[in-house]
Amino acid sequence: MQLIVQVVGAETNEVQIHQLDFVSERKRWEAAKARQAPLEDDDMIEEAIEDAPLPQWTNDASPQAQEMTEADYVAAQEEYELQQLIASMEQDDAASQHFGSDDEDYDELFMVCATTVDQRYQQQYQQQQQQQQQQPQQSRRMAEETHDMDMDMTDG
Repeated sequence: MQLIVQVVGAETNEVQIHQLDFVSERKRWEAAKARQAPLEDDDMIEEAIEDAPLPQWTNDASPQAQEMTEADYVAAQEEYELQQLIASMEQDDAASQHFGSDDEDYDELFMVCATTVDQRYQQQYQQQQQQQQQQPQQSRRMAEETHDMDMDMTDG
């Protein structure tokens, strides 16, 4: 067991040494590349940009005229889209007027449900009233029948 711990410990140390070697080699390599690289000259970059040729327009129109045509095209496209949107909204309005608004549909549905529930409650109430009226009549009949039976027994 102790031998395994020593071997694992030795391997861990060896890995760490290799990592340190790699890092130091990399730093040396980066320093050498930095020494080999030419120094940046900001003036030279600005001169190169200033000397760069300007792009040429493919058509004979001036850039300002071309921008105007692009602006006109965009404005015309937006106007067309706006007209299409207005036309579709008018069609939607006509369709919704034909079928009615959602509020009216919901109101009608609510009234149908409320009326149905109200009718059911009225029917149940009437049935309960009838049952209550029938119970005293049945009780009286039973009492009369019982009284009649008592009378028959005493007579006979």
